[in-house]
Amino acid sequence: MKQSVCNCFRICALGGLLLLAHGIPVHADTRAQDFLDGIKHYDAREYEKAGALFEKLATGGIHNGKLYYNVANAYLKLGRLGMAMLWYERAYRLIPGDPDLKFNMDYARSLIKDEPGTLSSPVLQVLFFWKDMCTTAVWQWAGIIAGTFFWCLLAGAYYFNKRALRPFIYGFLGIALLSSGTAVYLSNASAFHPRAVVLDKVVSVRSGFSSETTELFVLHEGTLVAVEKQLDGFLKIRYAKDKIGWVSNTMAR
Repeated sequence: MKQSVCNCFRICALGGLLLLAHGIPVHADTRAQDFLDGIKHYDAREYEKAGALFEKLATGGIHNGKLYYNVANAYLKLGRLGMAMLWYERAYRLIPGDPDLKFNMDYARSLIKDEPGTLSSPVLQVLFFWKDMCTTAVWQWAGIIAGTFFWCLLAGAYYFNKRALRPFIYGFLGIALLSSGTAVYLSNASAFHPRAVVLDKVVSVRSGFSSETTELFVLHEGTLVAVEKQLDGFLKIRYAKDKIGWVSNTMAR
């Protein structure tokens, strides 16, 4: 993992600077300096300072998978598994196919005490197996390109009366709808299926809001859960089909 992290930081340095340049011009120099300082602190094993700078950029309006990945790495080095998994999950939504991210996420998951829960229907996972093969941006461009070919072929078939083009028209229409639909789903996945990561070392999931209510089961830091409801500072979470209960929203995010 160490070599993977170091390589990523060196590769991200130039890309990160270019990314930061797209921010508000007045703040571009400050953001670039914060990013460089974060790398310096990380290389000096000052992970708390590095993480603070990276997270400052991430929460300041820069939405970039590599930056989120850097935040997660810093938290992982600090032994804060919950926060590390939270930022890895955020990075995964933007760069699901990144090999460094996958490597470090798998390592972090191996440190979690709880077995992975059942957060979505196995049927949906089979039916929509392709959704994580590419990033949201790739699916968007695939939809745009396929849609362009569809309209061009449709116009050609109409003006030149070429029935032989119909199979290609239907084919590109299908690709356009599939790609665009996948991009929309991925862009709104957190709204369709909200999830949270357990942040505390040990969390008691209870039948109600009060600590006096029945403890249903226990979860540990870094475990991913589905969020079914938010109410009065509490989350109704689902870890598995038969494991549903309430936790404070300070214990999971």
